[in-house]
Formats: sequence, structure tokens, C-alpha cells
Amino acid sequence: MIVDDDECFREMLRLSLENCGFNVRVAESAGEALELVACCGIDAVLTDYQMPQTNGLQLCRALRDQDRTFDRRLPVWVMTGSNALAADEAIAAGALGLFAKPFRTSEVAQILKTALLADAANANVAP
Repeated sequence: MIVDDDECFREMLRLSLENCGFNVRVAESAGEALELVACCGIDAVLTDYQMPQTNGLQLCRALRDQDRTFDRRLPVWVMTGSNALAADEAIAAGALGLFAKPFRTSEVAQILKTALLADAANANVAP
């Protein structure tokens, strides 16, 4: 799922990831994202950092709280065009990493595929 209040960027990224083989849902706010995660079987989240009302780090923390409810760890990455956010801040909030805009969608897609394959492999390992 892509969470970004910028409709043009959100749609461009959605189309690019769909062209890489992903099924993509989009949300324009953290609140909408939390609702989709709770009901729609989301496998990973790419969230913008700078959004009105709730920023990407706050969304990461809320998703981590939701993870405890659903007994899982949803992969989350933060995207930003700002130099004010460091990767360690995103990781401390619960993200797997930070993508600095502009970025190559092919690189993001490869990182997503690797993370989702690792999650699938871990889910298939018997305790």
C-alpha cells in the first residue's frame, strides 16, 4: 500500500509498482491507511513522511500498535523528499528503512520483493 497525500506522486508510484507486478492499494492519509490495513490484507506499506495531521513516523508507530493486535509485523518503509529525516529516525519508529525522493522505482520494487519473499519463507517455517 502507498500512503501519500500527493495524488500525482501516489498514482505515479502505484502505476510503476503495478508494472513491476505488485497489486497496489493507495491511501491519502494515515487514518485511511490504518483502516485498510485492518480490513484488507495489506502485505507492506510505503508511507510519505510529510502528511497533514499524522506524519509517516506517527503512522509507523500506529501500525506497530496494530501489529500487536493482529500478531504480525507488517513491513513499512518511509519515503521523504526532506533532508530533515534520517533513516535511523524512521527505523526507531518501526520502519524497515527510508527512501529518499526522488528514487528509482525499480530499486524500491526489488527491496519490496526481497522483504515479501523473506516474510513468506518465515511464515512457511514450522515452529
